[in-house]
Amino acid sequence: MTERIPKFFVVGMCLWYLATGMEYGFILPTINDYIKSTGAPANTIGLALTFFALSGLLSSPVIGWLTDRQKSLKVSFVFSLLCSIIGYAAYTFFQSASMILVGRLISGIGWGVDGAIIGRVSLATGKNSGTFIGICLLCRQVGIIFAGVLNFAWISNWGVFSIFGFEINPFNSAGFVCIIIYLVFGAVSVLSLKDEPKGSNDDVSEASVMLEENLTEKQYKYKQVEKLPLISEQLVICLTGSVAVYVFQSIIESIATLISRYYLGWGSAENAILFAGIGVLAVIGYALTVIVQLFFTPRLTLLIGVAIQLVCLICFSFVLPFANFRDSWLIPSMGFLTVFFITMIPFMIVSSASILSDFSVESNKSMIQGIRISFERLAQLLGPLWGANMLHSPALIFIFPAILLLINLMMIILSWKWLDGSQFQLDDKLNRPTNTN
Repeated sequence: MTERIPKFFVVGMCLWYLATGMEYGFILPTINDYIKSTGAPANTIGLALTFFALSGLLSSPVIGWLTDRQKSLKVSFVFSLLCSIIGYAAYTFFQSASMILVGRLISGIGWGVDGAIIGRVSLATGKNSGTFIGICLLCRQVGIIFAGVLNFAWISNWGVFSIFGFEINPFNSAGFVCIIIYLVFGAVSVLSLKDEPKGSNDDVSEASVMLEENLTEKQYKYKQVEKLPLISEQLVICLTGSVAVYVFQSIIESIATLISRYYLGWGSAENAILFAGIGVLAVIGYALTVIVQLFFTPRLTLLIGVAIQLVCLICFSFVLPFANFRDSWLIPSMGFLTVFFITMIPFMIVSSASILSDFSVESNKSMIQGIRISFERLAQLLGPLWGANMLHSPALIFIFPAILLLINLMMIILSWKWLDGSQFQLDDKLNRPTNTN
């Protein structure tokens, strides 16, 4: 029996990820200048980034729980989409520091649907969930690059104009573009929700289920007959890995320009090329993950990602303390490590999402993914705080994520046989509709 994949639904969700990537690519390079143009103090940029991450952190599990309870993405997705549109309306049209913060807070709630989407996509695509989760996240990285090109080639040349009595200028034009993106792409995504499956067995008859069970019974080594506790072994392992890689990534993002200036004497132009290259590497990493997921199990790709990330992190710890200004070996070594570090991030992120999807039942898939997203947002808050306070000691900058990665590697090895979802047959009763009265 072949599984029917709701293609329109998956395409619609990919468009949402493309929109969020474009948002990231438009807002992050311009928000600092926008805040400065309002006369706000320098620490406002930190508050704007924190508000966005914090609202996403808090809203992700709630939106995931709501999606699971309704067995549909419709209400939670429309609510999140409206938050993104309203948030950027406040960000764009009321040009003040306070409204920029309010806009970022509201738009951050819009990103809270991320985990719920992953949960529903994994439910809709079944055994191919790892591949389709990777494609969704790949679309976000493509959006980041596309936004950078579009901003440089077109939007930065818009100048000043008015719409509905509100001034659009080079400082707030990025927010205006985000409103348009979410209106257009969001409309298509909402329409695609008509193709969203209501459950894992919507189009499968009882006779075909019995036939499939008889044919595949010997393929499974274990049978899961009870729902796993919310804090399961698989969840702890995946959350530890996600926190580790996002702490590592956010440390690098927060200190990259400082390191490049201190050790290489680079300015804005060189750093722009650096971040563009990192964006391309991220796309390559997600594309590679999609391909690798076709041949390897998520636990193996997770192990590969964790092991290589740990090696890269250890090497970074030795490179910085011994580096001097513009040493001839510095750019090749840092470049080599950056290539592996960036391309391995998707291995950990996509694999963690896939494993959690394999070991969560239909009634809590989206909430579990929402919890994962919340921990990623938490890591994005902790990373810059750690990195900024450890700049005086380069050897200690990466000790925090190194400990987390080492713990994660040990947990993966010790729990190896419990991380392969293909070896577990889920009892059909676990996915039966539950009484919500």
